[in-house]
Amino acid sequence: MMTSFFPICDEPARLPLPPTNDVANLRRKLQADARARRRDFGRYAALHRGTPAAIAHLDAGVRVHLNPVRGWLPPEEPSPTANSDAAPDRATFFFAVGNEIRSLTVDAASRDLLPELAGLGPTTCDAWERHSRAFGCGAPRAAILDLVRRAADEGLVAVG
Repeated sequence: MMTSFFPICDEPARLPLPPTNDVANLRRKLQADARARRRDFGRYAALHRGTPAAIAHLDAGVRVHLNPVRGWLPPEEPSPTANSDAAPDRATFFFAVGNEIRSLTVDAASRDLLPELAGLGPTTCDAWERHSRAFGCGAPRAAILDLVRRAADEGLVAVG
């Protein structure tokens, strides 16, 4: 069974936020989600504080954790006057860091990798790479490590 980008938990009160094209509305929902999930968000924030030291040990089996308070905007549809063969290749992910909502715009490869991480839960880069080769987009290890480093700098993932 394929899981969505937001496998938060099975409780109805914590169902994942659907993709939306309204940035302001998404930001309000994420702020409310951060307040409602204070305990989970606090645990993640504590883990993220140790990420700069742990990022050096990605090859040593440390786990990558996805921010529990997150949402995304689907890629923009091409305009009717644009080339009809051009597919949108970027997506913007929004997530809570402290008292603010940050964003990270990613390319098509990273856009496909983040849902894989959400489905796996906290995992090592080795396990993520094996899963991606077997069931996902088949991303090389270098792409996974690059995404983890970039997303960790912004606050979308924590390493520890």
